[in-house]
Amino acid sequence: MDKVMTELLTDAEISEAFKGTNFGANPDFRDILAYGVLTRALTDCRVGRTLTVVMRELGLTFGDGPNPSYDDAPTAKGKAFCFDYFYRKTKT
Repeated sequence: MDKVMTELLTDAEISEAFKGTNFGANPDFRDILAYGVLTRALTDCRVGRTLTVVMRELGLTFGDGPNPSYDDAPTAKGKAFCFDYFYRKTKT
């Protein structure tokens, strides 16, 4: 794991946020988070209640409208996480 990605979100923080959720047998939580934030940022589509709550808990998105469940937007931390995640993914 690269230094910048682990400084933004540690594996322990991610594991704690996803505790008690069911995203399949062996999910890649960083992958799920990156695509979730990107989906909210670019398409304005919903990503599901559980993922929305996890992204908010980790500070990657925030509700900024009259209906926060639908009006989530990425934070600076969320944008940095996505950029770093996809940048590193293209390097491998």
